[in-house]
Amino acid sequence: MREKKFRGLEILTGDWVQGSHLKTVTGSEYIVPQNLIGNHLPQYAVDKDTVGEYTGLEDKNGKQIFEGDIIFIYDDEETESGWWENVIYHQGAFMAGDDNLLSNVHFRSKVIGNKYEGAEE
Repeated sequence: MREKKFRGLEILTGDWVQGSHLKTVTGSEYIVPQNLIGNHLPQYAVDKDTVGEYTGLEDKNGKQIFEGDIIFIYDDEETESGWWENVIYHQGAFMAGDDNLLSNVHFRSKVIGNKYEGAEE
């Protein structure tokens, strides 16, 4: 079973935060860090358009892949050629673009950015 985790850009600082995703009845959205014990749980107001779910998969370097990431998919392990795709959630599955199940290509991919901040050149 994969870990249920989300990330989003905090409104005040512009930093990425990870944890549980909360929506309020007023339309505000928050990320609450996971695995905290105490009477006061910090919560971070996030831009709702930047919230993405953790796919449960990592790229070839061990970096966690989130919905909204841009990944470079290598043709094979011997070359540097390949193509880039956006990670999306579509019809019950995480996809790399419209054609590739992320679970079939994550091991030969590298996270190079996200659709909110762009990709590394």
